[in-house]
Amino acid sequence: MDFKGEEYGKLQNMNDDPKKDSSEYFKTEAAEGRGLVQEPSAAAEYPQKAGQYYVDLEESVKQDPRIPKGGGHTEEEYLALPDDLRVELIDGVFYAMVAPARIHQTVALEIARQLMDCVEKNCKECFVYIAPSDVALGEDRKTVVQPDVYVHCDLEKDIKPGPYRGVPDFALEVLSPSNPENDLWRKRELYRRHGLREYWIVDPRELTVYTFDFEKTDEGNEVPEKYTFQDMVPVRISDGVCRIDFRRVYDKIKHFSTAEGREMKEYVREPSGAAAYLQNAGQASDVQTRGMTRDPRIPTGGGHTEEEYFALPDDLRVELIDGVFYQTASPAMPHQTVALEIVRQLWDCIEEHGEEECFAYIAPSDVALGEDKKTVVQPDVYVHCHPEREVISGPHRGAPDFTIEVLSPSNPENDLWRKRELYRRHGVREYWIVDPAGFTVYVFHFEKEGPKEETPEKYSFDREIPVGISDGNCKVDFRRVCRKIEHFFRMNQ
Repeated sequence: MDFKGEEYGKLQNMNDDPKKDSSEYFKTEAAEGRGLVQEPSAAAEYPQKAGQYYVDLEESVKQDPRIPKGGGHTEEEYLALPDDLRVELIDGVFYAMVAPARIHQTVALEIARQLMDCVEKNCKECFVYIAPSDVALGEDRKTVVQPDVYVHCDLEKDIKPGPYRGVPDFALEVLSPSNPENDLWRKRELYRRHGLREYWIVDPRELTVYTFDFEKTDEGNEVPEKYTFQDMVPVRISDGVCRIDFRRVYDKIKHFSTAEGREMKEYVREPSGAAAYLQNAGQASDVQTRGMTRDPRIPTGGGHTEEEYFALPDDLRVELIDGVFYQTASPAMPHQTVALEIVRQLWDCIEEHGEEECFAYIAPSDVALGEDKKTVVQPDVYVHCHPEREVISGPHRGAPDFTIEVLSPSNPENDLWRKRELYRRHGVREYWIVDPAGFTVYVFHFEKEGPKEETPEKYSFDREIPVGISDGNCKVDFRRVCRKIEHFFRMNQ
């Protein structure tokens, strides 16, 4: 066992096919139990009907046998495929795509229409396109994607035949339940790596928009701006001249949420491997704590310090991240059950392998990060192997070796972006995001990955998942985790 070792062992990949959607395992009645993480929502206009119809994957996206498998494929192979295949080529690997639902297309079309109106009035040398339209990225000719909407301002490249060859200035993806990993991680990192200036992720199910300004964001600190479908969202590459009125977008799709609207029912029953990345996102009046009223005792604004954190009343549930206080909700019972079972297995493995210098903890346990003393967090589970940092009182100082966050519907941005980037920046070696609503685990190996290659490995609750920093000696059996929470699902059926 080598929790502390410098040599990073080869991680056994439990997914034999990296494109296979692991949620096939959950074609069981347990998959209907998504209601367990639903929390009260303050958004009166959110299509409440959607939640009761949303179920995880009925069947994973089928890989057409005509699509080549494996890696190393080229643009020439992509362009030679039959026209009826819906695929993208990313770094030499083909990814199958499902035909978009009407709500998906409606959202993309309305956004493109507003962009075209603004471009025509203000910048006639820019061009707006909507999928399917090929964009070839990179000199190695191993990437061709089809952004849902993109804008480029290069007349010379626009008139050339074939795919648009180069990097658009702006790209937008409408989050797809069939393969959200592409939009949230894989394509986001792809666009950033190739020099895209601005990227949006639009989630029509949760009426939420996330915007990444790659031009202004420091690498490793890419928490997006968040908006709802009641906002005017500025297109930053236009210096704010162009704004997308998402109230108009909402007006175009609100009929899908009615009791008679079959489209919303069909849309939310589409295949989903991630299940609930942003379950309940955008459903409350407070930008940090959906479904909660912000406690007035918590300081607002930025620039706060560790001393202020420890001076707060003990009954407040907060974290301090880069000088800003974030309120956290009390975890639901399934959340705590998942964390407790994981830490129990980690302790068992640590003891079994005689690694007496490693320690596992469960929240609430303070971890102070950074020399500026402006960050104190409480990971749901963490492991550190630094006995010199063990203290009777006070926080653990310094980055743990391994952290786990159980995805919370009250503030999923913290786990998905803010804390992930925080942990990576401060030297955490491995980070897991556990989504009990989606029976899914996302594993980031910060020690292995390059700074611009952050697509996680994905697992389901039907297997053992190796802890990479242990050289694979420790594994968390998520079948046992699933058994611990399955009664919550039966209660919610």
